[in-house]
Amino acid sequence: MIFITFVLLIHIVCSNCSLNIYVYFKTGTKYDQQKHSLPKYVMEAIKPVFEDLASKETLQHVLNGSSQNANESFHSLLWSMAPKNRYCSGTIIDICLGLAVMIYNDGYLSIGEILHELLGEMGHFSYVAFDRINKQRVQKEAQWRKRRGQQIAGDEDTDNDEDKNDDTIEEYHSGAF
Repeated sequence: MIFITFVLLIHIVCSNCSLNIYVYFKTGTKYDQQKHSLPKYVMEAIKPVFEDLASKETLQHVLNGSSQNANESFHSLLWSMAPKNRYCSGTIIDICLGLAVMIYNDGYLSIGEILHELLGEMGHFSYVAFDRINKQRVQKEAQWRKRRGQQIAGDEDTDNDEDKNDDTIEEYHSGAF
């Protein structure tokens, strides 16, 4: 009881305090016990942006309930070479970035050009290994496109009312690189 009286006394004295409990006791309204981490004016400022990001048009770009787009696919390739949880120097990150760009754009056989420049030639087994990895990558992409095409065809049969934007299918490739 002494603590409550002390708290009330402090909040009565503090007229500029945003947590004026005396007002709640005086008006008889219930005090909101939830902790709000952002001030109300900040929440009101970001609410339109949040509603825009959560709109159906924006969420329509997300396929299969995942949010991995082409950039995230590239980032996963990059961070698989230089994991974030281990320290890597800037030089290592630069090398990994260059390799990730080459693999992402031209496939694994592009590493053979580097080996040819460094060593004078690329060995037969290196060529076979890079070719197999590259074929697996292309096959995975083809399976993804086929699976996605079947899902879109099934969705069009069941939902004739929804407009489908075919351009977004080419932009977003979940896990494909």
